[in-house]
Amino acid sequence: MIRCLIALSLTVFCSGLAVAKPLLTDSQDTFASACIADEDTPERMILICEKALEQSGASAAQRAEMMVSLAWAFYDLGQFDRADAVFAKALDLYPASAAALRGHGWLAHDRRDYARAADYFRQSVAIEPNARGLSGLGSSLVRDGQAGLGEGLQILDAALALDPDYAWALREQGWLLIDDRRYEAALEKFQRAVSRDPDDPYAHYGACFALTELDRWEEALEHANRALDLEPDYVAAVSRRSLILLKLERSKQSLKDADTVIAAWPDSSSGYVRKARALRALGRGQEALALLEDADERLEPDSYLIYWRANFLLEDGRAEEALAQIYRSLGIDDTDHFDHTLKTRIALQIGEVAVARRSIDAALRLYPDGEWPFFYDALVMVAEDRFDEAEARFDMAVEAGLPDSKLEEFLKALVGKSQFLQAVQMRVRYSDLEKAAASP
Repeated sequence: MIRCLIALSLTVFCSGLAVAKPLLTDSQDTFASACIADEDTPERMILICEKALEQSGASAAQRAEMMVSLAWAFYDLGQFDRADAVFAKALDLYPASAAALRGHGWLAHDRRDYARAADYFRQSVAIEPNARGLSGLGSSLVRDGQAGLGEGLQILDAALALDPDYAWALREQGWLLIDDRRYEAALEKFQRAVSRDPDDPYAHYGACFALTELDRWEEALEHANRALDLEPDYVAAVSRRSLILLKLERSKQSLKDADTVIAAWPDSSSGYVRKARALRALGRGQEALALLEDADERLEPDSYLIYWRANFLLEDGRAEEALAQIYRSLGIDDTDHFDHTLKTRIALQIGEVAVARRSIDAALRLYPDGEWPFFYDALVMVAEDRFDEAEARFDMAVEAGLPDSKLEEFLKALVGKSQFLQAVQMRVRYSDLEKAAASP
């Protein structure tokens, strides 16, 4: 077997044939300067920086700077613990290294340890205020609950004032607004990011996500497709496109995307739920439920998957089984208003009005201005014989964005309680409103 002999400062040869370029490609470079410049692939940066750190003559600050480049090379290769250890060595050598503090901060942020991240970013900004440190600080403070959304957005605005081209800060403003359900404002942030860089796949994905929350499915599809044109392996965008295609009644294409998600993320519930919904839309409901049951057995307990399993059971008339599943889901995470809303639907179907009331009250506490909690609260009020209050609550749901198609379901509930006159009057009132809205 012929072995390759690799000389760090020379071209790499194997069997006499050149197979890689020299580590130093500019005669004016040194390993130290090339390491600090950090302009090569992660694999080569590790070789360059390790060679640079073997040499003497650099100051403590310069050696810390080299270690930061080395740490980011490990990070880019997914070796996060090694990256964190190298950032720590840089700080031991030079405690005033703002770059090493930022590195620690971003690793903590990635791990959702936002309190620790905020502490590192705060220290880095005190030494060297820059866009990346301020952005990490603003995001971490909001996500850890140490600051409100307004304050966090202001810190991110300050970051953008220092570096208007720092796209992460603008996109993060969008995601924080998404978390606050301010979808129009979030869309504006992502659209600004797209206008600054039309080739930013993450900005397109953010715009796509916000548009789906606004039920603007055709526009969302355009951004999803653009994100995937720019980054074909962007699995989150494939997953979101699967949902969009389902909503656009292109279920076979949705199914294809769902299979791609499962292949890429076999241990995540996302692809299985996407596939199950597509299968159900194609009339393959039994197959869809079997898929979720199998995934539920193989994966870690997941409230998102269990929610959809319960939803399908309810739609198949298996309300008691659905209720058992939703209790499982709430045992994993009782802070999801979707679970409480589904439990309300199940309780209404089996005639457990008291359970429905407790469930919808829990949903309203979590999402006090949501159209769906309002709608199901109106249905619970009908079950409680509170008909005038129910009509007022339904009006609130419509104002909050409830689809017009849900009027028929509400009217059926009134008719089921023999409230014939009220149902007729509501139908007339909403027909008049529709005509008024359509007139020039």
